[in-house]
Amino acid sequence: MQEFDHSEEGYKRWAEEYLKSANQMQEKINELKQKRKTASIDEINIINHNIDIFKEMYYDCSETAKILLNTAKRIANKKEE
Repeated sequence: MQEFDHSEEGYKRWAEEYLKSANQMQEKINELKQKRKTASIDEINIINHNIDIFKEMYYDCSETAKILLNTAKRIANKKEE
């Protein structure tokens, strides 16, 4: 297992990975919304459920990225002190 880089740059890289994942979740949500337009009633219920799951994943990835970026900023501020 690779050891995590606890530097400012390490946290920024990690945040970028989470932002990429959030963007992928948003793309999937958009795809499902398009698919929903031509879906049957039964399919719409499943699609809506999947959209809800992807929205939760998007939110989790976005919030985690924010936390990691804030951690990187704190590390940078400590360097300046």
